[in-house]
Amino acid sequence: MHRKIEKKKIKYKIVYYNIKRKVDYLLIYLFHFTFIRFIELALLSFLILTLLQKLDILDFSFIKKILIPFPSIEDSLTRQFLFSQISITFMILSLFSLIVNLKKEKVLGTSIYKIIFAKSILGNIIFINCVEFSLLFLNIYLYISKASSDVILYVFFITLILLTLFITRIILYSNWENLTLHKIASIYIWENEKLIKKPKSLAQPTIHSKFLHDLNEDTIEKILRKDVEYKRNFHVYQTIANMSLIKYKSKIQENYLEMSYEPDVIIMWNNAIEVLIENEFYSDAIRQHNRMLSTLISNEVYLSSFQINQVLENIFTGISAKEDKSIFIQNKKNLLTSIELTMNYGFYRLNNDFTYTRIGKTNRLLLKPLYGNFMNDYYNLIEKSLKLSDAEKSKCLQDYFEGIRLIAMNSDFNSTFELKYFEIEQILREFN
Repeated sequence: MHRKIEKKKIKYKIVYYNIKRKVDYLLIYLFHFTFIRFIELALLSFLILTLLQKLDILDFSFIKKILIPFPSIEDSLTRQFLFSQISITFMILSLFSLIVNLKKEKVLGTSIYKIIFAKSILGNIIFINCVEFSLLFLNIYLYISKASSDVILYVFFITLILLTLFITRIILYSNWENLTLHKIASIYIWENEKLIKKPKSLAQPTIHSKFLHDLNEDTIEKILRKDVEYKRNFHVYQTIANMSLIKYKSKIQENYLEMSYEPDVIIMWNNAIEVLIENEFYSDAIRQHNRMLSTLISNEVYLSSFQINQVLENIFTGISAKEDKSIFIQNKKNLLTSIELTMNYGFYRLNNDFTYTRIGKTNRLLLKPLYGNFMNDYYNLIEKSLKLSDAEKSKCLQDYFEGIRLIAMNSDFNSTFELKYFEIEQILREFN
């Protein structure tokens, strides 16, 4: 009965998060399901059919009903339209300087240039350039061959429509920040999904994502420069990781069991946390590590990774080496939260079903060990590393053991905490 209730809770939770994702990140949802590309294909198909209809290459009755015939105009006016088309077409060349500047401006590690022209048909500068010049030469040919002014006008207006869409796209993405952020976030989701494929052997070629690599490099660069905007990048890591886990957490969990797997957005997030530790940004490192564990716990996932599992140990090692009690005092509550989250996270290592995975089916399942010496490391940090006075040690140890007691009492993960709390009791007896 209890298991049925738990399964229903999980089912409703997945439905809730799927709805929440579509409400909170509507633009990402539209981009991710190629809604914009569908509109572009529909518009492009209509323009091509219109052109073929006017050139008498094909005959579609439904196109005839839609199109409005232009009145016949004089040859001099037709020539003016043709010269206007020549001017409009060569106006693309004047946009190159603007486009070059867009390459220098970055949003979340990716240049606005890439964001504008990525995952788009009508936003592809090479495609638009080829089409515009093709239409220009077509209209010149039609004018020389004394074609109907109606056809020439339609070619002119198709040219105008394509160029208008192209310029509008540049204006929107370079001035509407929210649209730009949602577009690049949708690209990161696409790219992350590519990295989480079917389990692969060690000999198979690796896949790399240039977009995610740029995000990772931008985050590390900002940390090294001590630019606080790196926090914005961390928010992107969390958002993409959470949305990816909601959508295909089983694939991600399976991917981490393989001997060879691609570094996805979660590993890149973890790598950025390690850079924070190396640069002694311990407060941010602890906060980000806690957010990562909270994200994994909320999605009920365990990822078999040495890198993720050893972050808390690296934090303790870094603070111990620093021997600065102010750092410890500032972060002691968050460190206790890290301990609690690590214990909660360990529940899924013990209780998740991995038999659906390729490794699980072969009975060769071997999960990477979870860092479990945090109790001793926290105690040693107080007792040996920080050079505290006896009164300070006594106060810190009292807070520590009280915090552990509350963790054990407040946790819903009873089976795991009974085991861990027994270990705590042993430590308490050992140190009196």
